[in-house]
Amino acid sequence: MPISIKELITYIAAFAGIAIVCIVRVRFSKRQLKTPDNAYTPDEKKLLYTGYAILAVALILACIPVY
Repeated sequence: MPISIKELITYIAAFAGIAIVCIVRVRFSKRQLKTPDNAYTPDEKKLLYTGYAILAVALILACIPVY
C-alpha cells in the first residue's frame, strides 16, 4: 500500500522537530563550554519551542486515523 500524504507530512514534521531540538541542544552545549551561564538565549528558546511545536503537530497527525 502506498504511503499517504498525511503519513508523509507526519514523518517530515517529526524529523524536522527532532532535528531542530537536537541542533538547539548542540548549540547550547557548545556555547556553555565557552561561557557557562546555564540559560538559553532568547533565540535558542524560540527555536526550541518551535521544535517542540512541530513535534506536537506530528504527534497529533499520527493519532488521526486514516481509513
